Amino acid sequence: MGTRKTVCVGRYLVDVPVQTRMSFAGNVVNGFEVGTFTESETVFREQVAAREAEIVARGAATDGSGGMFEARDLRIPGMIGRTRISGRNGGYWMEKARRNEDELLSAEVHAHTGSLSLRLSAKYGGEARARSVEALLARLRLSGEGEIPDEPEVCIDHAFFVEPLPARKIAHIPMHLGFAEHPDLTMAFVTMPGYDSGSSLLALWDGIASSIRLRPTRRRGRIPSSQLA
Repeated sequence: MGTRKTVCVGRYLVDVPVQTRMSFAGNVVNGFEVGTFTESETVFREQVAAREAEIVARGAATDGSGGMFEARDLRIPGMIGRTRISGRNGGYWMEKARRNEDELLSAEVHAHTGSLSLRLSAKYGGEARARSVEALLARLRLSGEGEIPDEPEVCIDHAFFVEPLPARKIAHIPMHLGFAEHPDLTMAFVTMPGYDSGSSLLALWDGIASSIRLRPTRRRGRIPSSQLA
């Protein structure tokens, strides 16, 4: 496939063509959705303040749409940010004839280091989960363009988490690839260590090929195997 470059995706190293466009989206680490953004500290602080004001304005509803339960500054060397617990969702569950009250909360952690901002969120988080993601962020290291870490890690866009991670070690990291000569095509690969791979893609295709028909939408052409091998 011509000249290649090696990239780090989740816990794996992947060889791709040099000309390939690569992006990450939909990352999940330790049960938290993880988004990364390149921005200045000033922009980060403005975004965090706006988000906090939005949550506070929701009030005290208990249907999951409620406002702030707790907010605090991150205390991680070399990093600024805020942890927020909000969206109280009250409910109950029955044990025989006994009613047991229950409460669910959402957690968000916003962090900034260097020129990188991160947003980690879990719909059903709460205090314990928020503490776990703060421990996760303490293991974050920034990575340079094309850098391959020399220690065990979980790679995301522009950064990686150094092993060992806290509890809930699931890391779901998708990588999206684009090809300059075929802008209408995107390929996605998802790394999920610890999962049973099940049937291969070719085996799955054999099972469904007879029931579908593929047609070109905008143009006819063949993708050189050198770009996909």
